[in-house]
Amino acid sequence: MKKIFKFKELIVLSISIASTIFFFDFKKSGLIIGLENFDSKNLPIYSASLNILVLVISIMIFSTLFDDFYFLRRKHGEYDNSNFALDDLKAIEETLKISSNQTKYYVERTSAVVGQLVRNFSLFLWPLIIFYALNIVKDKLNLSSSIYFEKSYSFYEFTTRSPIDKHNGAFWYIILSALANFFNFLSGIGLWVSFSILYQKTVDADNKSTLHLGVHYFLLIFYMLAYVVLIGSGLEILTIKMTILTLDMFCSIFNCVAMILFFNRLVQILYFFQTELKKNLLDKFYFFTATILLPLYACFQIFFGAFDFLANNPQYSEYYTYFKGTVFFVCFLGKLFLILFMFSFIRIKWLHAAIITLMANEGTPLLLAQKVKAISNSIGQLDEDLMGKDLTEN
Repeated sequence: MKKIFKFKELIVLSISIASTIFFFDFKKSGLIIGLENFDSKNLPIYSASLNILVLVISIMIFSTLFDDFYFLRRKHGEYDNSNFALDDLKAIEETLKISSNQTKYYVERTSAVVGQLVRNFSLFLWPLIIFYALNIVKDKLNLSSSIYFEKSYSFYEFTTRSPIDKHNGAFWYIILSALANFFNFLSGIGLWVSFSILYQKTVDADNKSTLHLGVHYFLLIFYMLAYVVLIGSGLEILTIKMTILTLDMFCSIFNCVAMILFFNRLVQILYFFQTELKKNLLDKFYFFTATILLPLYACFQIFFGAFDFLANNPQYSEYYTYFKGTVFFVCFLGKLFLILFMFSFIRIKWLHAAIITLMANEGTPLLLAQKVKAISNSIGQLDEDLMGKDLTEN
C-alpha cells in the first residue's frame, strides 16, 4: 500500500501498546507521569483524556484534507498540462470504459462527495471533545445520582424529599449528564450523515450539496426536550432515575447504530481492494482494522448507557471506575484506528477510486434486470411472478 507518512502505522501501534500498558498498570503509570495518588478512581479520567487527545490531533490532521480532497490535481479550474492529471484522466477513461466528458464529470463528482465527507466527518469529532471533558468534570467533582431520584418524578419533587445540601450536587449532575448526552448524540449525527454520504446521492447534477440535516436536528431537539419535560414538568411518567437511564441508553443505541452503518460502508469499500489488502502485513493491518477493531468499537457504544446504573447502585460502585475506564479506553483505541483508516484511504485516493467505480457502474444492475429475463426489475414484479407460478402449479 502506498504510504503518505512512512511510519504512521508504526506510530499508531506504538501509542496503542504504550497506552494499554499504562492502563493495565495504572499505579506505576501514575508514578511515571508524576501522580502519586493515581489509582483506579482515575481510570475514567485517564481514558477520557486519551480520547480528548486523539480527537484534538484528529481535527488538526483532517484540517489538512479540507483543501486536499480532490481526486486529481487542477489549476485555475482546468486540469494542469504540466502535471499528471491529464494522463490520469485518460487512464480512468480507458479503465472504466466511459467517454472523456463522463470521466471529467465523475472525477469532479467524486471530489465533491469526498469533500462533503471530510467536512461532515468533523461533526463526529469535535462534539466528543466536549462530551469527554464533561465526563471528566463529573468524575472530578464526584457527581452522582441521589437515592431520592428513585421516587421523584421532577426536580422540584426531589427538592421537597431530599436534604437541602443534596440539591446543588444533584442539579449539576442532571445538567452535566444532559449536556454530555447532547454532544454525544450530536457526534452520532455526524456519523449518520457520513454514512448517508457514502450510501445515497447527496450532491445534485451540478455537484452541489443536497444534504438535509433537518430531521437529525429535529431528533436532537426532541431528545433534549425529553429531559426538560420528564424532569422539569412533574409528569408522573418516569422517575428521574429512570429518565436518565432511559435517555442514556437511547443515546448509546443511536450511536451504536450510526457506527454500524458507517463502518459497514467502509467495509464495502474494502471489497474493491480485498486482494491487495491480503498481500503483506501492512495491508492486513487495515483489513483487520475494518473487520475486527471497528465493529468492536461500535459494540462498546451500547455500554455508555450503563454508566449511571453502575454509579448509582452501591453494590456495583466499586466496578464503576473499572467499567467506565475500560469502555472509554476501548473507544480511544477505536478512534485511533478509525482516524488512521479514514485519513489513509482519503490521502491515497482509494476512497475516491471506490466511489468513482460505483458512480460509473451505477445503472448496471438495473440494466441487467431490464435485459435479462431471469432477473426481476421490481419487487412488485417478483411478487406477481411468484403468484403466477403458484397459480400455475395449482
